[in-house]
Amino acid sequence: MPNLKDIRRRIRSVRSTQQITRAMKMVAAAKLRKAQDRLHATDAYVRGLDDLRRGLVRRAGPGAHPFLRRPEGDRALVLLITGDRGLCGSYNSALLARADRLAAERGGGLSFLLAGKKGVDHFAKTPVEVLAAYPNIFAKLDALPSAEMAEAAREAFLSGRVQRVEALSARFRSLSSFPVELTPLLPMEAGEAGEEGANEYLCEPSIGEILAELLPRALSVAVHRLMLEANAAEQAARMTAMELATHNADDMIGSLTLFYNRARQAAITKELIEIVSGAQAQ
Repeated sequence: MPNLKDIRRRIRSVRSTQQITRAMKMVAAAKLRKAQDRLHATDAYVRGLDDLRRGLVRRAGPGAHPFLRRPEGDRALVLLITGDRGLCGSYNSALLARADRLAAERGGGLSFLLAGKKGVDHFAKTPVEVLAAYPNIFAKLDALPSAEMAEAAREAFLSGRVQRVEALSARFRSLSSFPVELTPLLPMEAGEAGEEGANEYLCEPSIGEILAELLPRALSVAVHRLMLEANAAEQAARMTAMELATHNADDMIGSLTLFYNRARQAAITKELIEIVSGAQAQ
């Protein structure tokens, strides 16, 4: 016969866990709102900077700056952006699985720049080359080391150590959509500048001098934007995971309560049978 005290203890334990998951969901929702506000606040600046960069690069040509040239070779540096904490469903595991596949496919032609504790811990146990690691950086979004990471990527590219730089991160599309994507960072693409004749600037000093200042800043902004998106995706994943855990706790409490009631009824029925049997024996 099940121990009724043990069942009651388990119900209390599940309820306590449910309170934690519900609180974590609320915290993740608040952090997600702040992350979305940060993304929206940078939208206009990022679009304007990108339009300016594309327009100038289209006019200057691919030889105007080292960031635009395609060096020979196939060695790549991947900026892997993971979370600092768990309890966010498959968010970190999906990123790490994709990174492991890249490392297996490219072999020794790949090195990593790691942002986030989960990625740093994972690759501490593997033989892949790590250029630099930045754990525990998402606690303060105002102090993200985006410029430092962009500088490390820039030096690796300009020195010829790598021939391209990419970012592997979750891209925040909506509350339920944050796919893992590999985003090229270097060399930069000119792309399309919109309709012909648009964004024709009178440049003083020369376009080359402007690009020398503009392109490193554009790289830093791109890295910062990817990190903000990754943080928003992590909070959305955590909110979803905690909501699911809360619902699962509800189901478990219902099942345990039903089991407890049945066990209690069986115990009462057994006691009544014993009393009746004892009375009849007399």
